[in-house]
Amino acid sequence: MIEVYADIGCPFTHVGLRRFVERRAEMGREDVQLWVRSWPLEVVNEKPLDPDFIAEEIVDIREQLAPDLFVGFETEKFPVSSLPALTLALAAYGVGAKVGEAVSLRLRDLLFE
Repeated sequence: MIEVYADIGCPFTHVGLRRFVERRAEMGREDVQLWVRSWPLEVVNEKPLDPDFIAEEIVDIREQLAPDLFVGFETEKFPVSSLPALTLALAAYGVGAKVGEAVSLRLRDLLFE
């Protein structure tokens, strides 16, 4: 099991998780589970994530690293808080590791893709 701490709204985490899943599949290591633990940046930073700043980061990430990602990102649809999504992901892990991983990844895809 690999554990990471991440916020749903962090574009860097989205890239990293996508790359991990791709590499795991290439290696045929579906036995290695991914546990994405909550790291709410709005709590850590004591303020919500700024959608305009996230959009700037996404431009840089697409230019330098991942032109295929973030095709569906819309600043005006960026959530005020990631806490409800993080709570949902935690509940999904309560069902099982595979379900939790799938929900964690899907939430990020819904936000960014």
